[in-house]
Amino acid sequence: MSLPSRTTTTTALLDALCASEDGGTWSVFVARYEPILRAVASRLGLGSDDAADIAQQTLLEFVRDMRGGKYDRSRGRLRTWIIAIAEHRGRDLLRRIALRRGETSDTTLATLPDRAALEQVWEDEERKSIAQDAWHTLRENSQFDDRTLRIFELVALRGVPASAAASEFGVSEQNVYVLKHRVARRLRELVDEVSRTYQEGGAA
Repeated sequence: MSLPSRTTTTTALLDALCASEDGGTWSVFVARYEPILRAVASRLGLGSDDAADIAQQTLLEFVRDMRGGKYDRSRGRLRTWIIAIAEHRGRDLLRRIALRRGETSDTTLATLPDRAALEQVWEDEERKSIAQDAWHTLRENSQFDDRTLRIFELVALRGVPASAAASEFGVSEQNVYVLKHRVARRLRELVDEVSRTYQEGGAA
């Protein structure tokens, strides 16, 4: 089995986690899902430190469950299983926080978002992670020169008018639009490639 990397599919990554306790595999798994879980925990109303703790606890518990044969991929999506763990952990922590404050947990827990809302947070954060990963890949392994990428970043990502970018870089406004189109096309291709790695299916 090849070493897991950012381009390893979720299925291959889970297989690698089951096969060994290699630190590299764990690092790739955490890098992919911890930011998403932090956002889910934050949506539950937890502060940044508590959200980070819940994310780590959730990933550790999921891997233990998976290695123990509790996680059945045929019975549901990965996110559903992991969100359920995070929600359970988050609720327990919120109960303890309420007790420390001398409050009842009923009111706090009654206002928590439902599962559909947490699934939406997951989808939003996953989409953001995919976009960031694609942009990083484009910058690190691209046929475009630095000037072209800077023009694209200004116009497409920061909303700077094409006329202003053209003036700053000493090119025509038409050239700015051409460069933007070329980079955007390649970025869309990379987004599709990264998206496939998040899907449960396929090989590394």
